[in-house]
Amino acid sequence: MAILTGLSLPVGVDPVTGGAALSDSNASLRNLITLSLLEGDSDNPFQEALFEGSVFANNDISLRNFAVAQVERIMEQFKLEGIAELSPNGVKLYTFDGLVAPPEPIVEGEILLEIKYINLQNQQPDTVLVTGTN
Repeated sequence: MAILTGLSLPVGVDPVTGGAALSDSNASLRNLITLSLLEGDSDNPFQEALFEGSVFANNDISLRNFAVAQVERIMEQFKLEGIAELSPNGVKLYTFDGLVAPPEPIVEGEILLEIKYINLQNQQPDTVLVTGTN
């Protein structure tokens, strides 16, 4: 299995080689998971699993549950590819007016999506936090 690497974001120059700076496996996977949640047409095959509209575009509990299920389905694809496995209860949505405090501050109108997973390339646990608006 190849180690997942990619261009570092923001794009930069590697001071040792003078070439493009590359991110490590953990950073590349966090970027890939974040990109898989974005709207829009692209060459990202994971985006096709998302429903019409953003994960963050719904504030109704049943729609948010549907969004969590969609994220779980995307993460299942990562698992099948040997890239990442979702931790048990690894997807959580936090709202400003929610009863549970989010892992980082959010303001009114924002939703925070937390994804906890295992990087299958190095067996390290990691977390992606993505903030959106509803």
